[in-house]
Amino acid sequence: MQRKIPKEMTIDISPELKPIKRRLISAILHVFSIPNLPKFKNLKISFRLAKNKRALADMEGVGGYCSSPEIMQISIDLDHHKFKRDPVGAVSRSLAHELYHAIRFGSGASSPNGRLFDCAVDEGLADQFVFEELGKLPSWNKKINREEFDRLVPKFLSIANHKITDNNYSDWFIKGSKKKKIPRWAGYSIGLEIIRKYERTMQTNSVLDLVKIPASEFGTFYLRITRQKLI
Repeated sequence: MQRKIPKEMTIDISPELKPIKRRLISAILHVFSIPNLPKFKNLKISFRLAKNKRALADMEGVGGYCSSPEIMQISIDLDHHKFKRDPVGAVSRSLAHELYHAIRFGSGASSPNGRLFDCAVDEGLADQFVFEELGKLPSWNKKINREEFDRLVPKFLSIANHKITDNNYSDWFIKGSKKKKIPRWAGYSIGLEIIRKYERTMQTNSVLDLVKIPASEFGTFYLRITRQKLI
């Protein structure tokens, strides 16, 4: 495991989280010990006390956000029972997920304001990275039974070419929609399926090898092997 924080990295921990600073540092060192990571310049990681605990209720009390190759934020609910049980693991998984986003941002392949399909690919890559390197999927990537999954995929593909909006992003990646029969976080599960099919077929060693591949290439591959269409 890496023994100290790289000089190029800035860690900003809010006062409320100072009591768990050692655990946060342990999570950072754990994640940044992953082999073959690119070098980062001026990377800033902020840890904040969660303002909206309800948003993290079905997770591990930890959520993250990455807006560029240089900025990541992790929000934490200190009272969440799953966080209390495994604080380093919970932070590590969220941190690794956001780290992959930062890497993909830096490669120029990420499309944060693109199509829903692009978002599914980016999230699937980030979740598979967590699984490959830390041995467990993030809590938001829920297993969907095959019958339900086979129903959801055509529904998703019917709008996957649409530009991301607050509403369709919420339906597929945040809240889900009872009215539309979309379970919460379904977009993450679909994205993971796309990436895993690609890795199995192409026999890749790691999603780090896929970081520069544009979403369109994953789309062409997935539609070909599933014989489906984007509308």
